[in-house]
Amino acid sequence: MSFNSTRLSGDSECLILTFYNHDDVSKNTSPYYQITLVVCIITSLLAPMTVAANALILAAIWKNPSLRTPSYVLLAGLTFTDFSTGLLCQPVFVVYKLAELAGNRKLFCIAGVVTESVALFLVSLTGVVITMIAVERWLHMSRRSLLTVCRVVILYITFVVVLILGVAGRIFSLLYSVKASSTFYKAT
Repeated sequence: MSFNSTRLSGDSECLILTFYNHDDVSKNTSPYYQITLVVCIITSLLAPMTVAANALILAAIWKNPSLRTPSYVLLAGLTFTDFSTGLLCQPVFVVYKLAELAGNRKLFCIAGVVTESVALFLVSLTGVVITMIAVERWLHMSRRSLLTVCRVVILYITFVVVLILGVAGRIFSLLYSVKASSTFYKAT
């Protein structure tokens, strides 16, 4: 019970994604098909709850001035990344996997590149914010007045810009290397 794994032909920008061909397996009985469908259903149900819960946390921090401390601002940054994951990443991931199951290569390609790029950005930002929280807690214990809300916001925005540039550079390098390799293979 093996899948035919093929690279997308004709779409040079999607050579980084693997498209599974399900022609040799009955779609209704394939474990891969069933598990992917269950994952898509669960993700579709949890995405709105993720967005709503994180929106409530952001609203609470925004409306209550006593919660505008460096710790809570960083918590709001972490909440924002989770909110964005539920709003952007999870729905596009569901589209990506359903396009794979349906055999729609163009939608698979577009949703796959968007999912990979947004997920890379948000996962990286989450890691940076968790590190910032740890450093902020350590600085709070050792040097109480070093961090202010303004400094934390500037640091957070700086990391967001750096990560956007990093993800954009990665996408550009992948697309450039794929186009260069497809040009090389056409020449030989």
